[in-house]
Amino acid sequence: AVDGLSVPHKLDLLGSLATLGSATYDTATILEMIRRITMDVAPIVEHLAGHAIRDTRREDILKLLELRLQPDVADAFKPALARIENAQQLEALFEAAALADSVADFQKVLDATSNGAGNGAAGQS
Repeated sequence: AVDGLSVPHKLDLLGSLATLGSATYDTATILEMIRRITMDVAPIVEHLAGHAIRDTRREDILKLLELRLQPDVADAFKPALARIENAQQLEALFEAAALADSVADFQKVLDATSNGAGNGAAGQS
């Protein structure tokens, strides 16, 4: 089966496999090496995880606004929150949603956090 493979340096590879095949390794060491290699090789996983974390934080903010302020206010802020990709800004908005006494309070923090880019519920109070 190996003869049909087009592998550069096939003899070196076969020699390395023969050497490694006769060696004894600690299972924990091998698993740790695989974990490190897998994490390094999969930046798409980090990218997707980052999106999931930000999406969850947006949902948390909207739920807090709904529970603490007005049930319909969350919908007004969805577009502004959807434009924010920075995790630190979303964290600041999560804290603001937990502490806001009014829609206007949250709107002020949203405007300051997003540098005026988010005015999803401007004019509501």
